[in-house]
Amino acid sequence: MNHPKMSKKQLILEAALRLFVSQGISNTSTASIAKHAGVATGTLFHHFANKQALCDTLYLQIKTELIKSMQQELPADLLEQGQALWLNALDWFIASPNALRYLQRYYLNIEASENSQQQQAQTMATFRELHQFIYQFFERCQQAGLASDLPLDYLALMAQNSIFSNAEFLLLYPDYNRTEFKRRACQAAMNSLMG
Repeated sequence: MNHPKMSKKQLILEAALRLFVSQGISNTSTASIAKHAGVATGTLFHHFANKQALCDTLYLQIKTELIKSMQQELPADLLEQGQALWLNALDWFIASPNALRYLQRYYLNIEASENSQQQQAQTMATFRELHQFIYQFFERCQQAGLASDLPLDYLALMAQNSIFSNAEFLLLYPDYNRTEFKRRACQAAMNSLMG
């Protein structure tokens, strides 16, 4: 259903998100995205050079919204800050399950791509750029002797995977979506990362 105040570009992104989540990225055509967005296929290609550009734009949009949510109301204490970042991300994904499922499919789609190595390197560079604050958090933890000396890429990706797994669990078992359970899950994740 089209929202009258939404731009055509945003209508396309919203339709793509729904279809990519329900059908998978490789099974979704640009023509079906345009049809579900209520625009001509040419309009889609006016905004996005190709399907990969559409996927990448959607990835950036979701990550930008997530990062904004993660960085709200962070305490000064380093460990409390880590817990707040983790819990903010978890709550955002629980409220935005399609965003979670899209990111999971996006990463899998890159792994299955013919240009997998090149796309993975590009995605990792984008990930680092978008998540500088996470890298800085782990670097400060290492300097304070609170985190293991594992590579920052590893720690950042493991933190993301932990949040993905916990969000999936809470979406499957909503009875556990309680503050105490999330805090305990966060502590278990941080213990594994901080080593």
